[in-house]
Amino acid sequence: MLYDKREHQPLSALFIIEFPHISSNISDAAKYNIITSQFHRYRRIILCRKDFVYRLAALLGDLSRKQYDMEKMKQQLRRLGHKHPGLYGDCTYTLITEVITELDKLITHG
Repeated sequence: MLYDKREHQPLSALFIIEFPHISSNISDAAKYNIITSQFHRYRRIILCRKDFVYRLAALLGDLSRKQYDMEKMKQQLRRLGHKHPGLYGDCTYTLITEVITELDKLITHG
């Protein structure tokens, strides 16, 4: 499991801007490359497939709430999946599908 000190007291009570809003004055490439950089970070740090799926889905959920285009994010995720076949010992398509399913759950339930 990846520990994030901002998820626990006292930092959870603070308003912390983690990623830029889609309307911020930086290039779209830089904004959407957040997905790439976090994907590689999670891939190196997280050993458990379930945790990887959850963290990646949570990232996409956060970006979605900041008005990032869902189809662009999914496309970026699929590209990353194709570049890293066999990640967590399974078909990349299955892993990406799990992330998208988890994302749908997060968006629907909370």
